[in-house]
Amino acid sequence: MDAETPSEVKAAEPSDHHPPIPTFTHRPIQPSNSPFVSHNENATIPFQQDSLIVAVTIPIEKPVETAEPDKDVVTIPQLRPLSDEDAHELGLPPLNFKPFMLRRWFLCSSLAFNLLILGLMITLLFKPQFKVLNQWGYFFIQIFPAVVGTITASFLRGITVTLSRITPFILCAAPTGSTAGKTILREYFPDPSIRDAFTTESFILSYAWILFIAGNFILGFKASLLNTDMTEGYREAIVATWALYPLICIYSFIALFMVAVILKLELAGSTGLRWDPVSLADHLVLFRHSNFLRFFEGTDMADRDSMSNVLSGRPLRLGYWIRVDGANDTYWHGFGLLESDINELESRIQPGATRKISHESAQNLRYRSTYTNMKRVSMYIWTTIAFVLCGLFIAALITDMVDGYDIPFSANLAAFLFQFVLTFIVSQFTWFWEDLDLFTRSTQPFMHSDSPQPAAENLLLDYNCALPYIVTYTALTNRHWKVARISALAPLQRLLPILVGGSISVVDNGDYTCTCSASLPLFIVIIIWLFVYVILIPYEILEAGYKRHLPRNYCSIADIISWTYASKLLNEESLLEIDLEDEEKRDRWYFQAKIQVACKKYLFGMYKSSTRNDVYCMGIDEDSTDANSISPPDVRELSWLPGVRRRSRIGDGGEKGEAEQEGFDVSADPRWTFLLDVKAESNTADMNAVPEVRQEGQEEA
Repeated sequence: MDAETPSEVKAAEPSDHHPPIPTFTHRPIQPSNSPFVSHNENATIPFQQDSLIVAVTIPIEKPVETAEPDKDVVTIPQLRPLSDEDAHELGLPPLNFKPFMLRRWFLCSSLAFNLLILGLMITLLFKPQFKVLNQWGYFFIQIFPAVVGTITASFLRGITVTLSRITPFILCAAPTGSTAGKTILREYFPDPSIRDAFTTESFILSYAWILFIAGNFILGFKASLLNTDMTEGYREAIVATWALYPLICIYSFIALFMVAVILKLELAGSTGLRWDPVSLADHLVLFRHSNFLRFFEGTDMADRDSMSNVLSGRPLRLGYWIRVDGANDTYWHGFGLLESDINELESRIQPGATRKISHESAQNLRYRSTYTNMKRVSMYIWTTIAFVLCGLFIAALITDMVDGYDIPFSANLAAFLFQFVLTFIVSQFTWFWEDLDLFTRSTQPFMHSDSPQPAAENLLLDYNCALPYIVTYTALTNRHWKVARISALAPLQRLLPILVGGSISVVDNGDYTCTCSASLPLFIVIIIWLFVYVILIPYEILEAGYKRHLPRNYCSIADIISWTYASKLLNEESLLEIDLEDEEKRDRWYFQAKIQVACKKYLFGMYKSSTRNDVYCMGIDEDSTDANSISPPDVRELSWLPGVRRRSRIGDGGEKGEAEQEGFDVSADPRWTFLLDVKAESNTADMNAVPEVRQEGQEEA
């Protein structure tokens, strides 16, 4: 009411049942449409008449001011470590899970097998020539040693890779814990780095990789180990001592390695694990309530070196924690920092500046990197090797090598050239196909970035650690044809060096001459096999295009964190919550079933941060209005030449031909080196991974 308007306050006549109501008179005014606002606890509501306003006082509650919580305010979960003894007294499950390849019975069985082979080879030192049965002569001399070598190499690789992927968990589960630079930031799995094994001063893991490299020569030495002095019958075997001595050394070191692994795992005690972390969901469970996720702000678009420089010294612990949540304390299992370390770092994680990137830049970043063997240069090299080898075997058939060549040098030199060297070269295809198999398995969860998929297609996929042909069957049931195809070919490739090693026999004629002869059936099989490789290698590399490319190669646990640290999965959803005090609900199957029953879909793209307002991150999150898919470049990758490409889109929208979208505000923390500000990593990134973008209106090629 205007203060200058004269007014007179009177008392209305009392009624029989109501107390007097204060009123005041006012000159007639027109009704007002202005809203009435009260700043007091009581509101006076006027009832307007021609010359009288009756005011009734009604008590009302003062409105409670509500505001959306500020995501930029840093809140760090409080975690207190729980010792193993206290966890045992509380009835919490022990943290001592080991994959079957690292269990005592398997390691002891492998040790016994290697000791048996070592004993047989030591016996050959004292018996350089021995007779064999006629009907089994060829198999025993030419095939059996290579089969044994293949089994040894397969076991050694399996144990080495399994030990590598479990190492960061074992280190963090130690009573004193470890650092991020020795554990989650290192490339232990799924693409192990030999350099990191030496950098972290992990003696047993470094020793394992040295043996793994030496194991690549086992097949070559095995193929050259035994020959005969007769072309027909193979009645007497001759031991090549130059191949025997290296084999004795290798098998001796393998036996020592087995003993060292058994002792290490027994002394380590806890692995910090309740089950095998084989899927993305298994890893995310261990970070659901971690108190250091905010330290990863901006790492989704940071290069690996800057992440290591900033975070490598952070101490980590894997085990049970008491999570302080208001008045309620709950138990949680996962990775965390001690409170003393949190207090020292709190001032460094305040929200930083942001930068805007275009949809085109987001696309370039999303499909930036791939494995070395997936590059076009590698494709040319492997295809050329297969083509040349195929031509050499065809030439040997044409020149009647089946009938035998008389070679004017010693049998040892001939065995080295035609058996050891040839078998070693062919065995390198095993490395290629196993690397391709690992790449295909590990990138399958990130495949469908342009269309959200249920958890069974990404979060819960466990291809990485599945056994050969079990993963093939699982992939077939899931209709993942490439995974099924490659996982079947990779172990089958191990037969090729066995066939090559047994296809050529060397007979010592004396006087430093020998006769080399070929097996016609085996040569035909080898030629067909290599010809298939000439076609299959380019197809498998080019077929998926950019769909399996990632911002960085998925090589470490930190990569998973950097792509999920601000997602709803780790900050809002309860799907990854595990009630440790409930014996049924704390099992693995329960949380997996909970994720599947939720029927939510997930994608790898640009999602709105759950910890900062109006900031986008690149990574995995549930499908919602806050998530944006990033379609792969619309390029026909089934082409031998990088320039032979067809584009069928306008602007920036990928395969669906969508119009160019608005950009994204992303974190611009100066601690990190932005991936698009540096060149692609020479040892991991595909130089063709950053696609050309045709501007709107440009004619199609």
